[in-house]
Amino acid sequence: MVDTMGAMAWRTLGFFWASLLTLLIAGSAALHLFGPHAPLAQHLPPPQHPMPAHVDTPAPAIIAPTPPPKPARYIPRPPDAAIPAPDAALLEPGTNLPRISADGRLPRQAYAAGVAPTDRRKRIAILLGDIGLSTRDSRAAIDRLPAAVSFALAAYAPDRQDLLARLRTAGHELLLALPLEPNGFGVVDAGPAALLSSTTWPDNETRLNRTLSRAAGYV
Repeated sequence: MVDTMGAMAWRTLGFFWASLLTLLIAGSAALHLFGPHAPLAQHLPPPQHPMPAHVDTPAPAIIAPTPPPKPARYIPRPPDAAIPAPDAALLEPGTNLPRISADGRLPRQAYAAGVAPTDRRKRIAILLGDIGLSTRDSRAAIDRLPAAVSFALAAYAPDRQDLLARLRTAGHELLLALPLEPNGFGVVDAGPAALLSSTTWPDNETRLNRTLSRAAGYV
């Protein structure tokens, strides 16, 4: 009985030391494989340069476009009053091309025929075209017709300055006729300044400006 208990004690003791040795060997292998924990600093990302403080960049100034001048108050002149001479403020610099003046005056107002301000009746506009092609007939029409009749100066009128002075003195409103492509073009001569559908826009623009520059002081 005693031998049996001693044998069991020795087996228990051997099992204990065998287990302890196994744990030591396993721990040594784990340390060898995984190694000690690296310092925390090694796992942190490398330091970066500090971000500069945010600076508010002012937005670019918005320059509002210059508004066109407001039309000046139109005061009609009396009936049969003379039309004023061409005003340089109503012309493009160095040309006879009309424009709105810096103070907002419009050519169609500055060179308008006189009317009675108290006359509120409806009016019919009468326009006599192609004035100036015949000097004699044009002068007779200017002198005999009332000032309420308006005239359209032909682009090819030869004696323009004398006719314009007569028109202004008699109080006739003046318009400018544009030479356009006629019916039967190719047979009917439209002249060198005619605006044609077969011509390029730059060429037509040159012809248009040339025609508009042949006179000044028209509505």
